[in-house]
Amino acid sequence: MLTGKSLGKDYSEDGNLSAEVFEEVFAQESTKVLPAHIQQAVDQAVLGYYQDKDIRRVDYAIDAVQAEYNLNRARKLGSVFLSGLFKIQIDLTNIRTMLRLKLTGAEQRNVFLEGGFIALERFRTALDLGYEALGPLFFVTPYHRIVEAGAAYVASSKSFLRVEQQCDEHLAGFLKTTGQIITGPQPIIAYLLMKENEIRTVRLILTAKKNSLDTKLILDRIA
Repeated sequence: MLTGKSLGKDYSEDGNLSAEVFEEVFAQESTKVLPAHIQQAVDQAVLGYYQDKDIRRVDYAIDAVQAEYNLNRARKLGSVFLSGLFKIQIDLTNIRTMLRLKLTGAEQRNVFLEGGFIALERFRTALDLGYEALGPLFFVTPYHRIVEAGAAYVASSKSFLRVEQQCDEHLAGFLKTTGQIITGPQPIIAYLLMKENEIRTVRLILTAKKNSLDTKLILDRIA
């Protein structure tokens, strides 16, 4: 919609809303047919984009609304597991955002997601430090290894392969803790998310091989 390009046939029919609903939204230029939280995401995404015509603002806005929605649902359900899972996902997203902002030299400081375990001021402080100082800054957090390895790789290779791999590994480690739980939804949710990660890994490998990427780059991303 923002770029003015044809919508094409890229919609998935597996979501809660059909492709026809989104086509109606674009045709009518109205979000009234969408659920409230999706309306909020669309409105904030459009507003964010037109602030400086930066397409990444769309991702920031949608991620923020999704994170808020997830945490609210976890609280309503009274699920400690889901609350912890969503907070970890927020922290990992903020780590990725921090490193991308540093690499690009962007001055945005209000795009970090709220609601995670790590205070946002720590991420903002990281933007003013060198890559070598990021590991110590996060030493007292569960994400020290992710930040240290990811920052070193970004500094040396200008690539996010290592931080993506470390984030996936950290989340998988959390999900595996559900292995000893025999009741409740935790094992089912963990199984689904881990299967999705396996599928993404297979797609990543096949795409990398198709584009003749170096084997070392593939291994840096998945192991």
